[in-house]
Amino acid sequence: MTETVKTALQQALFRHKTEQEGSKPRPLAERLNEIALRCAALPDCDKRSADDIFGYDEDGLPR
Repeated sequence: MTETVKTALQQALFRHKTEQEGSKPRPLAERLNEIALRCAALPDCDKRSADDIFGYDEDGLPR
């Protein structure tokens, strides 16, 4: 499935759940926290240090 189809299905499911519950959508902070938790659970594929990623040497200077 493409990302567009997945997004459309997620939005439709959210609208359906909201209509079924008869309640307001969840607060933005709650939704953002849920996204943050899902992202934090993802594997760390880049094992470089933050300095290596940003391009700084051991003295804190750009390489």
